[in-house]
Amino acid sequence: MADLDSALARALAAGARLERGPTDEAWGRLAGLRDPFGHGLCLLQWRGRGYDEVAD
Repeated sequence: MADLDSALARALAAGARLERGPTDEAWGRLAGLRDPFGHGLCLLQWRGRGYDEVAD
C-alpha cells in the first residue's frame, strides 16, 4: 500500500485490532494487526529501494 496510515484506518474501521506500531524502520513502516477472527496480519509501506532495503 502506498499509504500505510489510510490502509490502517480502513482495517481498523473494518474490525481489525492494532497489536503493534505503526513503527518506522530503515526500510519503511510496519503495523501489526489481528483481524476479527484472530488471524494476524501486517501492513507495510516500503521506503527507498523497497524490498532490496532488507536484502542488504
